[in-house]
Amino acid sequence: MRILSQFFLRLSIPVTLVIVASCQKNPESEIPEDVFERDSMVSIMAEIHIAEALLNQYGSQTNQIDFKAAYIQNLISKNNIDTARFNRSFDYYSTRPELFTGVYEDVINEISKRQAEGRGK
Repeated sequence: MRILSQFFLRLSIPVTLVIVASCQKNPESEIPEDVFERDSMVSIMAEIHIAEALLNQYGSQTNQIDFKAAYIQNLISKNNIDTARFNRSFDYYSTRPELFTGVYEDVINEISKRQAEGRGK
């Protein structure tokens, strides 16, 4: 029985170290070069969601799709955003829930901040 107890003790130490090390890993430190950094992604997505909100509030049903496409194209051109890179970035974040949740929390905070600034004018 003592040998079995020592075996589990010796096995539990490396397993615990692996678990602790994996929990401390920062998933954002591994973002590929062709993916937007979190702050850029937050800014772009906030702009897109603001445009969608404006369309829902003021746009007519017949031209919403065209207006949204034009607005997004303007946003892409204005900020020199590569559409393929944005799509890769969106795919990257959306397949990593721990990152995507954080990005969307920041998007909500950014939109709330802009809304508060707009009311203050």
